[in-house]
Amino acid sequence: MKTISKFVAIGTILMLFTLTLSAEDYFRIKNRWTGQYLHIEHKKGHAELARKVGGWHSAQWTKENSGNGYFRIKNRWTGQYLHIEHKKGHLELGKTVGDWWSAQWKKENVAKGYFRISNKWTKQYMHIEGKLGHVQLNKTGPTGGWWSSQWKFEKVRKATPTNYTLKCLAGGNMGLHYSAASKKVTINFSAGATGTRDGNLQRGQCSWVDRRLRGNEPKKICQLNVNDVIMKVRANSYASSSRKAPYISKIKQGGTFSLKVHNDNRGCMVVDKVLR
Repeated sequence: MKTISKFVAIGTILMLFTLTLSAEDYFRIKNRWTGQYLHIEHKKGHAELARKVGGWHSAQWTKENSGNGYFRIKNRWTGQYLHIEHKKGHLELGKTVGDWWSAQWKKENVAKGYFRISNKWTKQYMHIEGKLGHVQLNKTGPTGGWWSSQWKFEKVRKATPTNYTLKCLAGGNMGLHYSAASKKVTINFSAGATGTRDGNLQRGQCSWVDRRLRGNEPKKICQLNVNDVIMKVRANSYASSSRKAPYISKIKQGGTFSLKVHNDNRGCMVVDKVLR
């Protein structure tokens, strides 16, 4: 089956490749002996430990497969990976680790959902036997029954996100990207100078009612499971329509629209409800 993906800006039509995104599962890393979790909340340059981490993103991690049973461990908050490249005796952090063996880990099952975590490069195990406030590394000791070298991955429950009203004025450089394969509508926009309560939007802008978007908030709207888009592309124009995403018809024609959205923390304001 042939996949067609279109990006449309005012007066311009570009063909783009379709990108398929998969949802990430986050987990906490808990020590069996002390019940403490790995985190980097205080940005000390190494993994820290705490019993209570609440909803901290600094204590949430993902696994990236690196082959042959090994994986990289990436922090949700900073995007940094755990590694031991400089052999400092504790877990280090880095955003760029390439194919370093020092940033690749393997699980060795122990019992009751717990396992040891060994490094591909040094064959050392993570442990906290010395209670130094950070994770240590050892080749031989943990091969015994040390609970200090046994860990559990606790999956983070996905809470229902809070959504807010985003108001937009179509036109300007606002663009429409639709993937027929993933059934995903994407709208790129510029941030309004103020909240819509305090001022008027310019063409191509969106904003919250009570304030402008912060610098780190996505300037992209994403609506999933839209399977009824009709696009008519001519030499110098296009027309689009959808009952599930009716606002897309305004991208070229102009006009205002409002959406209930939430920030997915992956670069999208995800549409939960179309208001008008």
